[in-house]
Amino acid sequence: MGVGIKAIYLLCLTVVFLTTSGFRNYYYPNKQLHVLLSDPGLAKLQPDEALEKKLIELVDNSVSGSIIRMSFFRITSMDLANSLVSAFKKGVKVRVIVNREAESSAIDLLKVNLSGESFILHCGDSTRKSCMGVGINHNKFAMFSTTKSNIENLGLVKVENVTVQTSSNMTSPQQNMFNDMIIFYNNLSVYEIYKQYFTDLKSNVLKPNYFQERMSTPPYGISNENNIDIKFYFFPRNDGADTIFNVLNNVKCEKGLSSVRISMAHWKNDDRGQMLANKLAELLRMGCNVEILGSKNISDHGEYATAFHYIKSLSINLISVPESAKASIHSKLLLVSSKYGDNAEFKELVFTGSHNFTKDALSENDETLLKIDDSRVYNQYLDYWLYMKNQIKDSIDRERMCI
Repeated sequence: MGVGIKAIYLLCLTVVFLTTSGFRNYYYPNKQLHVLLSDPGLAKLQPDEALEKKLIELVDNSVSGSIIRMSFFRITSMDLANSLVSAFKKGVKVRVIVNREAESSAIDLLKVNLSGESFILHCGDSTRKSCMGVGINHNKFAMFSTTKSNIENLGLVKVENVTVQTSSNMTSPQQNMFNDMIIFYNNLSVYEIYKQYFTDLKSNVLKPNYFQERMSTPPYGISNENNIDIKFYFFPRNDGADTIFNVLNNVKCEKGLSSVRISMAHWKNDDRGQMLANKLAELLRMGCNVEILGSKNISDHGEYATAFHYIKSLSINLISVPESAKASIHSKLLLVSSKYGDNAEFKELVFTGSHNFTKDALSENDETLLKIDDSRVYNQYLDYWLYMKNQIKDSIDRERMCI
């Protein structure tokens, strides 16, 4: 066997494990912001339960008399459902909102056990699946008025006004995908913003331009004492504008200094998908470094193959998780490092949440998009993005040589 062939043979027999360099668990210096980043592994499937387990930890430690609020597209986790029922039985008010068609044994358990001031609500009616849009309730967030959390170097400590935003549904398949979670501890401002959103979802009243309603009634963003700016966007939006396009339009490209990096689960080749791709191509021509990581869906043979080919036709650097990989991407990340906005001030921004680059996510669904303006948080997400990129490239190389 030749040296080259032998090397390929050994590569195909070997499972590649990449280390995470410590970015899976990041705490802001004051411990009031916590970022968790899952790593399911592309070469050999290693289901990552970290995000679900963290949510269950917060449920299990909720204090009697406190309130849990959460809204998810899907919940199939029996572990989470059992924890919610146990919390209810010890005196916690448990309030859950899910998509109209979200059905599972976990949801059945909640239906049977929750009562009084606790409930599980299915959004919509016979004409729609979402609470305020005409699409689906695609949200992935939770809130805890008083609970305890294991926090780095502090152990299990009491925390209040806790808000959790994630890209992950509470289902087993999500543990096989790259997802992120941001937790705000002891942050009343963030908690109250999400509390209002939850209340509006609970009303289950059709509001096709809810985005404009919320943006016209502050607060919809906060800036705290640690110089971290946070802004929230709640959908659906039907005022003729596009939030992501507006973000990209604020990027002021300088060759070698500006970058736009994306990892996206779903990107359709509809009017919106093409508009965003065209804008990214424009930024590329203006000198920005533009790179996209796609899920198996956004690939040559994926569900959104036409979007894949359209983006590639614009000479944008797009690599997707190959079919042979054991996991995929479910995150919805947009990372911007550039001069930004009317003042052309240099920014390092993270956009995350439940919002895919589809027309549905903009104008039909109940969705949340979160913007964080902070270099420390940005660097954690950048490391994560680069790690995903390397995993995808390794998987592509293995598929090319081994199949």
